[in-house]
Amino acid sequence: MSRLVDTIDIEVPVERAWEFFEDMPNQFVLWNPDHEAFEMLDGDMGLGSRIRYVTRLGGYRYEMLGTIVTRGHNSRGFHIQVEYDGGISSTHFIGTALDEGSCRITYAEDFGVSDAGAGRLVNFLAYDVLAGPRRFSREMLDLMRRDDAYLKCILETGLYPEPRKAPAHAAEEPVYHSPAASALFSAGVLSALIVAGVSVAYLVGSHAADRRDA
Repeated sequence: MSRLVDTIDIEVPVERAWEFFEDMPNQFVLWNPDHEAFEMLDGDMGLGSRIRYVTRLGGYRYEMLGTIVTRGHNSRGFHIQVEYDGGISSTHFIGTALDEGSCRITYAEDFGVSDAGAGRLVNFLAYDVLAGPRRFSREMLDLMRRDDAYLKCILETGLYPEPRKAPAHAAEEPVYHSPAASALFSAGVLSALIVAGVSVAYLVGSHAADRRDA
């Protein structure tokens, strides 16, 4: 499994950061100009709630459908985890109290399947070999860093970024879905081709050796 992480210290109590994430249906689009839509499909940000959001990444618009699978909160901090594509990817927001007036926010994105068995090969091909997913990972980390920088400004000063201005008379752009799942599908196809190629080469070599022996 591949993980992207960004961490930032913010000069507000951890409870203030928790309130921001609890109010995500109202805060998401205001948080970053690259965030375009957010809706609750069911629930109210509690455990098991399903969400949908659209964000811009690397010049493309992506729609994500997720389920809140972790939602822990106490005086020392909080942890919210949203899972997508049956566990292929997930987002973590972890708040940790540093003292009464400051906190640390850890923002993590997990991609990939379990490393057991062939999973390690599939993850390696998806996130370390194929050029597209590598570029996606870089762009995702850039977005995470912008999210954290905007979050720090919002919580410390109350100032939100200027919203993105859509070009006049622009045609509606397409929305893509589940980039992590697409990357793993591509890696799975590549893995199958590699295995098939090796198998064919082995069979051809064995046949040739049998003919020589005969």
